[in-house]
Amino acid sequence: MKPHNYNRWVSHHGGVFAALISGGLVAAVTVAQPVMAQGFAPEKGDLVLRAGPSLAKFNSSGDFKIMGSPMVGADLKTDTNYTGSFEVDYFLSRQFSVSVTAGIPPVNHIDGAGTLAPVGRLANVRYGLGAMLGKVHFNGEGRVQPFIGAGVGYFTAFKVKNVAVADLKVDDSFGPALQAGADVMITPKIGVHFSVAKAFMNTKSRGSFMTLPVTAKITLDPLIVQSGLVFRF
Repeated sequence: MKPHNYNRWVSHHGGVFAALISGGLVAAVTVAQPVMAQGFAPEKGDLVLRAGPSLAKFNSSGDFKIMGSPMVGADLKTDTNYTGSFEVDYFLSRQFSVSVTAGIPPVNHIDGAGTLAPVGRLANVRYGLGAMLGKVHFNGEGRVQPFIGAGVGYFTAFKVKNVAVADLKVDDSFGPALQAGADVMITPKIGVHFSVAKAFMNTKSRGSFMTLPVTAKITLDPLIVQSGLVFRF
């Protein structure tokens, strides 16, 4: 095309051509914006599964009585347990969800402390910890999605192996629970997570020690650290 013809074509068609390009760009951005906005954001009705290793550490103590009289200086100590846990989270909206947490029941070795230290092992207890929480989620558009939660924690003893204490019974317990953590999304459907939770609860137990009836009010107050994978459905 000759220069004067090219110039005339541009002057005649250039405006239309530029308008088409501009319109195409605007349309592309308009279409892309919802996709980008949806990216990593949870949606109402989403179901999230978190699973992986966890740690449970009790801030435990015991108030013992034998034949109804206080055992002065008697106390107990418990293990730190490592196990696996899972959490199912249902989103009521992008910001709010409800969750249920449970784990593989570990065994805690309960030893005497204080004036009971010479006794050694009191019992072995296979137990379960769980929680039902309401959560608030932040920064739902990004890959890193922090959350905080509050609700009710639950403790139950599945199986007790008597050692120094015979015929031991441990009551179930409920108490307030708090949680803070974050999901880090690798894709909109898969990510990793980390959280720390604290529950505040007591339980009661009863059994016999050297054939004498013994009772104890036990402070549990577990700290639970969880990590692992996130799957969003």
